[in-house]
Amino acid sequence: MKKLTILLFGFLFLALGLISSAKADIIEPGKKGVTTCIYIDNYEEYQGYKFYLAGDLLPYVVEIEPDRCAFQYKLSNWYIVAVPVEESKGVTIEDMSDIDAISGVYKSRNLDIDTYREVSEFSPVDTEDVKVRVSIDKLTNRLDYEIVGQSKSYSWTLVGLICLCCFAGVFIVGVAGGFVFIKMRKKDNKKK
Repeated sequence: MKKLTILLFGFLFLALGLISSAKADIIEPGKKGVTTCIYIDNYEEYQGYKFYLAGDLLPYVVEIEPDRCAFQYKLSNWYIVAVPVEESKGVTIEDMSDIDAISGVYKSRNLDIDTYREVSEFSPVDTEDVKVRVSIDKLTNRLDYEIVGQSKSYSWTLVGLICLCCFAGVFIVGVAGGFVFIKMRKKDNKKK
C-alpha cells in the first residue's frame, strides 16, 4: 500500500510538472506582444523628485524619464514611486530595497491600466503609450495619478511595407488594365 501511495504521488507530481505554469509568458504563434509605456505629463512640476516605475512581482525599478518609455514586467501590478532628489544623492537606486531605505518617498496605488496585450504579428502597433499626471500630497503622504492620455506607437517600417504593397497592387492592376484597354481599342480599330 505504501508503494502504491508513493507511485500515485510520483505520478501526480509528474503530471503537474508537465502542465507548465510558464505558458502565460509565451506568445502564441502569429502574435506579438505590445508593451505599455508610462510617461509623466507634468514631470517639470516636480523638479525635486525622481520618479520610478515599480511592480509587485519583481523587485527592480525603472526610472521614469521625460520622453522615454518606462515599463515593467508585463504580468506585474505597476505603481509609481517619487523619491526626493536631495534624500537620494549618492544612492544608486536599482530596486525597491534601495528606495525603502530613503525617507520622504511617496508611492501611488496600482496603475489601473492594461500592462500588456498581444496582437497579430502583422499589426503595426509597437507600444501603447500612457501619459499620467501625478500629484504629491505631503499632508496625507500620498502620490496620486490621473491618466490624461493614451495613444499607440506604430512600427513605420511595417506601415510603409503595407503601403508599398498596396501601391504595387494598384500599379499592377492599372498597368494590366491599360494593356487590356489598348488591346480592345486596337480590336475596335481593326473592325472599322
